Amino acid sequence: MTAALACTALSPAWPAHADNYSGATGSTGCDGGLNEADNATHTFHYVDLAEHNENATTWARANILNPTAVNTVYDSTLDDLTDVVVRDQRYDDYCGHDWMTPGNSGVVGLASCDDDNSANECERHTVRYNINFTAGTTTANRRGLACHELGHTLGLAHRTSSTSCMQQGYPKPALAYSTHDRDHLNDNY
Repeated sequence: MTAALACTALSPAWPAHADNYSGATGSTGCDGGLNEADNATHTFHYVDLAEHNENATTWARANILNPTAVNTVYDSTLDDLTDVVVRDQRYDDYCGHDWMTPGNSGVVGLASCDDDNSANECERHTVRYNINFTAGTTTANRRGLACHELGHTLGLAHRTSSTSCMQQGYPKPALAYSTHDRDHLNDNY
């Protein structure tokens, strides 16, 4: 396996992409593309999440991912079988991005591929939520953030569609994936 760090951050002002499935890009580095997951079973591990972020992530897994061909499970043990590690903290600067602080715009969440395999599929993603944003926003915005970042762990890129949580910015116009997004997940997993 090769080590990879492909960071895709969510910022209210960044432009969206027309084609929202990045697939197995093999891109590395903080400004690279995302890698699709290595299989349809997505095992999650939460690292000391604030309760509101844990609730939003669990809600997005149950209501957004599990109705697709993707099957998510929670595992309290962080090990080689973990596909997605979810963390939160008060970020200021991480992966070369200016993170949101109260009163400023910037990054509120990030999905990164930490380790890709020889097929350029991601063996493990890390999702990061910025508590500077999540502690002071609505449940709907936290769920939208979770929907968005978890989509990145499956290879979904940004959308211009207002029917998808993969659209950048807040508040989210939708707390779901569009039919187009779901088709990508169902066809690829």
